[in-house]
Amino acid sequence: MAENSDPRDGGRSVLSWLFGALALGMVAYFGAQGALQMMSLDGWGERPAAWDQAVHALDAIHFAKAFQELDIHQFFLQIHNSALWPPVVPLLQSMYLLFTDLSIASARSSVALFSILAVIMIFFAGLRLDRKWGIGIGLLSAGALMVSPAFLDYSIQVMLEVPGIALTLLTFILYSRYLDREDPKYWNQAVISATVLFFAKFNYAIMIFLPMLACEFFRKASFRKPIADAVFYLVDHIRWKHPFSIFVYCYTAFLTYVHFVGIRFELAGHIVMIEKVFGNPLYFLILTIIIRMLMFQRNELKHYWSKLWNAPDQLRPVFRYFILPAILWMSYPPFFSTFFIFLFSESTRKQSFFSSETLTFYPSSFINFYSATPLLGYLMVAGVLLTLFSWRKLPVKIKFLLGIVIFNLILVLSHPNYQERYLLTVAPFLFLTGAFGLSLLFHPLLKFWSTGAPWVARIAGFASFAILVLQVGVNRDYLQKRFYFYTIEPSFKQFAEQICHHTYKAETNAIVGLSSFLNPAAIAMTCYDVHSDTKRRQLPTTMTRNGFHGYQDGGRVVASGKIGQYFVADYTNMKFDVGRKQEAYLLPGARQALPQSNLYQYIETIEHQDSGLTLAVYRRAPEGSDKPISKDVGQEEKRL
Repeated sequence: MAENSDPRDGGRSVLSWLFGALALGMVAYFGAQGALQMMSLDGWGERPAAWDQAVHALDAIHFAKAFQELDIHQFFLQIHNSALWPPVVPLLQSMYLLFTDLSIASARSSVALFSILAVIMIFFAGLRLDRKWGIGIGLLSAGALMVSPAFLDYSIQVMLEVPGIALTLLTFILYSRYLDREDPKYWNQAVISATVLFFAKFNYAIMIFLPMLACEFFRKASFRKPIADAVFYLVDHIRWKHPFSIFVYCYTAFLTYVHFVGIRFELAGHIVMIEKVFGNPLYFLILTIIIRMLMFQRNELKHYWSKLWNAPDQLRPVFRYFILPAILWMSYPPFFSTFFIFLFSESTRKQSFFSSETLTFYPSSFINFYSATPLLGYLMVAGVLLTLFSWRKLPVKIKFLLGIVIFNLILVLSHPNYQERYLLTVAPFLFLTGAFGLSLLFHPLLKFWSTGAPWVARIAGFASFAILVLQVGVNRDYLQKRFYFYTIEPSFKQFAEQICHHTYKAETNAIVGLSSFLNPAAIAMTCYDVHSDTKRRQLPTTMTRNGFHGYQDGGRVVASGKIGQYFVADYTNMKFDVGRKQEAYLLPGARQALPQSNLYQYIETIEHQDSGLTLAVYRRAPEGSDKPISKDVGQEEKRL
């Protein structure tokens, strides 16, 4: 049967399409089977989530509550709280929660469903890579991702990584379609998809959209010439010796000082810190430039706007659908300053970049954690190298795929700290590149068996997929063990309920001494269950959220009297490591100040017997009442 039936459908015959449909059905079936296996894990709906997971689940619940109650204020309040993690994923999850319930189980299940979408997307991505070998490439890539321990780990957590992978692969598919057909509508779709991805996970959008722009820039003079012309026009029209330009130079010098030294002082009882350039200081400079142009150079500003809005065909959607929404998002100061947290991180490397520990960390991680077996990992690495060595003969979309891999590996390796999860952004593209590279081994067959060679590759793809999902498979014991690792003991919920019985009695609540174990989002979800009428402002949270950013002394916070109720943690008798602690430096001052304060009265000490953690509860004394003498907290906790 002839392989080429219609150039527009990628040259696939009817039989090829049937095989493709069968392959898609297999991927969807085994992906769904894996998701159902996740949802049936012991404790799926009972075990509280750890810190970041609980935050993401609570974000989805808050959006769902806003939709349920048709509360516009709560909706925009949640958007306001989306500075660190943008809103698209929790918005999508909230749709699922509206049809199920507002629980941690439903939030987890929504991520498991995204895992099905992710494996389907990687199959379609592989299918688009080559008209002859695409089915085999897609099956091998989907199988490798489906049984990847790293992918499974994140599929059972309420995190943004798995939805991010699905949306990243969708963007890749749409751009690959554009490279195949050069139809502007596919370019528009790819740009819109990248924009959605930007509002789902900033770094995932950067990892694919910048390579897309680079590909178009080097591919087409019609794309790069308007950019070069715009840069030259801007440089020519800047008045370099104007007084305002001199102000910009001086302010830039100030920003340089802030970056390397920092400024910290006290004003009217408040601590003022200027320690980061990429935040309010830079925002002020940009805002000043815009205001000045509105006042004195309005015609020039209109000219720039007209040029951008009516940019050439390919650049127009970049401005309208990506740059403009991103600018609108970052025009809100909290969003602007928080965005740069993802670009500049403090170094936590234990060894130098050129140490053997650093250089072998990610290769070892890919082979032993991202690949279901070391053999699969080595085969994928070999496939990537084969693809790289075949660079000159590769079509544009494969070069683009390799560009994504190389660009993101550079980002990962140059990051000031290293963690296994950082490789998750590039792992699906490593699987795709590796599978494509392995398909190159079948190309010599075309010389003497042009019709049958692609079928050999497809059968090999089916066989590889079957081996991966049936022989290697998804190990339930592994999933259960990892699920326990990423969650908190069920007894914590009873402990949280005791906290919640106090929170609704005060307008503001602060937990002093938060940790990965004692996290406010998990407590908040419990409070909604225990007291459904609990207001969002009453949920116990950090000192920073309560308006005390930058304070180093808990005693000063207590003296302000602005917080209605305190829960003061004591980890002295903890039976295990609670993980990272937050605002622990405030504990000594708060623990010393509260028993002596005339503003607060001691209520009780709550104990979590399984862990040894205790919380001393102090509530704002009613005005005009005599504060009862506080018991010594240490003695009370010892007695308990």
